Amino acid sequence: MHTPAARGMTLIELMVVVAIIAILATISATAVGPMVSRYRQMVSAEAASQIVSQARVEARQQGRCYRVQVTAAGTPVAPGTPGDALHVVRRSNADCKTTTPTLVADARFADVRLPAGIQALVPTASAEPEFRPNGYTQNGLDTELQVGPAGAPTTRITIRSYGPICANLMSAAVTCP
Repeated sequence: MHTPAARGMTLIELMVVVAIIAILATISATAVGPMVSRYRQMVSAEAASQIVSQARVEARQQGRCYRVQVTAAGTPVAPGTPGDALHVVRRSNADCKTTTPTLVADARFADVRLPAGIQALVPTASAEPEFRPNGYTQNGLDTELQVGPAGAPTTRITIRSYGPICANLMSAAVTCP
């Protein structure tokens, strides 16, 4: 009588399969890392654009001046200083001409917290985006926000004095209409 041979895998075959899986996992991890970083930057820029647009709309609807501030650890920072969140405040009264206004938070706006490693800043040459009740920027000039990895922003959010709010890559030659 003939007994069938035992079936199964040898230890060497099993080790080869595990090694192939490890190599594929390593290749996948190195390919996915940069995509995740670009996705975080894209989502952060989109969130920044949205909160700026909402502040403009709210200024028109409420008849008050609204400002978008860059904050670091919950404290507003000066232009040229990077921060980890965006915060919307409004003037406490309808006077939009006072140069040192009393600003109060608007509970309808949640802060936009940026993911770890992503920062926002208002360039030194620009002013914080502040919108008057007619929707124009406070000083009547265009301004911008920059969003991206610490020390190397990749996206420029251009805020026209009265017009579109555009998000473009810093390296792109595309201008906001």
